[in-house]
Amino acid sequence: MNQEQVLKRLYELQDIGYQKFHSHLIPGENQVIGVRMPALRALAKAIVKDQPEEFLRTCPHDWYEQSMLSGMVLSQSDFDAEKVQEQLDLFLPHVNNWAVCDCTANQLKIIKKNKAAFWDWILAHLDSTRPFTVRFCVCLLMGYYLEEPYIERVLEIFRSIRSEDYYVNMGLAWALCECLIKHYPKTLPVLEKKALSPWVQNKTIQKAVDSFRITEEQKTMLRSLRIRETIKNKN
Repeated sequence: MNQEQVLKRLYELQDIGYQKFHSHLIPGENQVIGVRMPALRALAKAIVKDQPEEFLRTCPHDWYEQSMLSGMVLSQSDFDAEKVQEQLDLFLPHVNNWAVCDCTANQLKIIKKNKAAFWDWILAHLDSTRPFTVRFCVCLLMGYYLEEPYIERVLEIFRSIRSEDYYVNMGLAWALCECLIKHYPKTLPVLEKKALSPWVQNKTIQKAVDSFRITEEQKTMLRSLRIRETIKNKN
């Protein structure tokens, strides 16, 4: 299935109502055909059975669905760890929204059996100048490394990330909330020391307070750790 055939199939699967709805969920992305996720997954599965590497090599990434398909094909392929990393290096420069970023990270099940190999890859990409590459790494750490023997190193990484980008910081807050849920005693000191930026600290606490997986006693403690941000006087 070549790229022209794939694009033709995407338009055959188009749902205009879904296009209008989903476009509002992806700020800044205006190249949305409007294909529902189950249909995209089925198309990705067909591509994987055909020529996945050729598809990934030639994908133009002109449309949101093309990038989403690339992430799905990469995740569903039977590539080994080294090949997946090579493909990720080619894929990530095209990622420009949270949906493609997060969905691809959540589907990379190969990491479960190759954590050591991907750990080094993640560390090498955390200092990227591309915000969605950094968020992608944060999502991988959250999805596959919130356990021994990695959790303390993950927390140290999260403490060290400083960004002005909304999506990086939101990803950090989301990941730190998961750390609180799974490793509250290890994560609490990070907030007690106020080692995070005020925005990330407060957003982490907000997410944790909204979670059903955090106890009321823990929520009371977390509320006391909010940072009051000072407002600069412009006069």
